[in-house]
Amino acid sequence: EYEINWHKDRMTIIADLTPHAIEEAYLKRIPIKMNNIQLLHVGEDAEKMIDKIDKFKPKFIGGYPGILRALAVLKRKGYGKNIQPEKMASSGAVLDEYTKKYIEDAFNAKIYDVYGSTEAGPIAFECKYGSYHIHWDMVHVEVLDDDMQPVEYGKAGHIVVTKLYGNATPIIRYNGLNDFIIPLDKQCNCGINAPLIGRIAGRKADSIIMPSGRIIPPLSFTGIPNKVMERYGSNTIDQFQIVQEDYDKINIYLVMENDENKEKIKDEIKKEYEKRVEDGVEINIIEVKEIKGDSQAIKSKVDFK
Repeated sequence: EYEINWHKDRMTIIADLTPHAIEEAYLKRIPIKMNNIQLLHVGEDAEKMIDKIDKFKPKFIGGYPGILRALAVLKRKGYGKNIQPEKMASSGAVLDEYTKKYIEDAFNAKIYDVYGSTEAGPIAFECKYGSYHIHWDMVHVEVLDDDMQPVEYGKAGHIVVTKLYGNATPIIRYNGLNDFIIPLDKQCNCGINAPLIGRIAGRKADSIIMPSGRIIPPLSFTGIPNKVMERYGSNTIDQFQIVQEDYDKINIYLVMENDENKEKIKDEIKKEYEKRVEDGVEINIIEVKEIKGDSQAIKSKVDFK
């Protein structure tokens, strides 16, 4: 779909190569060794990683959104001058619009999203037209509400998946992925007739929980910084993290470059988040020099009930 020949084109794949991890099993133990494929561990230092990619000069780069964004930050700072991929792909976490645009601008390449899981394997992929097509020859997907009833087209629900291939443990109507997805009742002009879903709304565990118990999916929260920056024609935010300290307290951490509109952008971000939460929820915008350790976009310290 992305016009990349995995037999011939140079490809860099950034995956979890921890011993016995599922990706390590898939990628490190294949019987065919191909010199055109570079495998890198997601836990490696980003500066060392970008140096290896710079020397390899891949046509395609695939990995988790978080590490691709970290590499994009370094690329904007002048690292990896020889890295000029034609296509990129992300998987393993929500690719929000902020992260997507940041990576594409840094590498001057289109990035596509791929949706899968350890339990079910490949589930859906983004075509060149931007639609998410279900691998319906490999999995059967249901989208259900809290009462295990099908949701309406265009509404978010919980994914329930049945795996249609393999000789190991059967995966039948498995609801443990805890992802929100949106079924769509339309066809894509790309010519692929597989069923469509909307953008992956995120994992239930990564959601924001309001005092009333209402759940806010991650995608509706992570896209706000990018939308605000677009209003000002700015790229001042290098990194951000949302931490829900309690049901009524949310901290937004921002790593920012100098920009004449920086304070206005911070104020606008605060206002946009306040529009999306319930009355009485405190929103704090905190500028920091760096975000260490677990850099996932959303962290919650509340009990999910």
